[in-house]
Amino acid sequence: MSDIAALRQLCLSIHFPDDGAAQIDFNRPQGSQSASYFLSRGLTVSPELTPELHRSVRRVAERLRLDETPPCVILNDPTPNAFAVPCRDRQLVFALTSGLVRLLSTAELEFVIAHELGHHGLGFGSHREPKTPHATRAALAKSRAVELSADRAGLVGCRSLMAAASALIKQECGLSDSHVRFDIPAYVRQIQATKIPEAGLTWELEETHPPIPLRVHSLILFAETDRYLEVSGSPGQGRSKRSVDDELRQVLADRGGAENRRLHSKQVTFALAWLVATGGIDQTQEVAGEDGEDVAQKARDYISNFGPESGPRKVEESLRNLVDLGLGPVRTFFDELETRGQTASLRQSTIWQQLPSDLRQALDDGR
Repeated sequence: MSDIAALRQLCLSIHFPDDGAAQIDFNRPQGSQSASYFLSRGLTVSPELTPELHRSVRRVAERLRLDETPPCVILNDPTPNAFAVPCRDRQLVFALTSGLVRLLSTAELEFVIAHELGHHGLGFGSHREPKTPHATRAALAKSRAVELSADRAGLVGCRSLMAAASALIKQECGLSDSHVRFDIPAYVRQIQATKIPEAGLTWELEETHPPIPLRVHSLILFAETDRYLEVSGSPGQGRSKRSVDDELRQVLADRGGAENRRLHSKQVTFALAWLVATGGIDQTQEVAGEDGEDVAQKARDYISNFGPESGPRKVEESLRNLVDLGLGPVRTFFDELETRGQTASLRQSTIWQQLPSDLRQALDDGR
């Protein structure tokens, strides 16, 4: 098995499912430039020139089940930063800035190294620009979920919850060990005592990365799972990964506040309405919108105006919107179908059979 295939297999076994990584086509090129182009931009880590850094990269590679030591380049930049580099030749290239190397300890750097390699294993997603506000919001939600998944790879690569948390906190505040005492329980208590107004939580929905307190909380949850204990070679029996994923999903939904819940409910309503209007489920069903109006009748009117072929297109569009929002809304959709007694009707319908296979699989994965 190639290194990229082994890394992807590991990442998919630990990732947060709302990141969309399972749907990424790894057969297409991940970038347009070659690895050598990026490696020429700075100092390449090697046993001769940077022996300690090279040992860290090698140690992380072994923990992530890689046979080869991935190429790493150090960029002369005082700002603490790191990023994975998608290359057309599929090499696992990543970059660290000199500011980051100076700020972090060896174990903390190993968390960052593994996090960036995690991005290679998760894939780099779609390069298409979102065309609607809904698509933009969904893309940002996936981006935040990808960061949580890459953090899990980081924890597997460094094998230290303390190092992982302190690496995130240091990058956030820019302070070194001489200025901060890293007491994770005290940090968690500080987070829990901070009451953030819903307006502040809604602001998070416009960001590509989750806030650091949420990322630390996510890592604490993942460190309790049976899956992490297994891949890290730790003794004991942990929580099921699915239960932790469900808890984290609820935390994310709560942080999105009323706006997040309204968006999810609206997309579930649209999906049900288009299915009723096209006969995917019982056409006598009513689907009430926010204002109490029957949304299914609106869908029927649309099909009447634009022709019968418009209905299946709208069904596919509404279901893809659900998948883009993550597993929470997909599960809500199937729960609503079950409540209405329509799950079997949908699966037996022509509309369901006409859906692209990747969409049907994504919906089944979300149940």
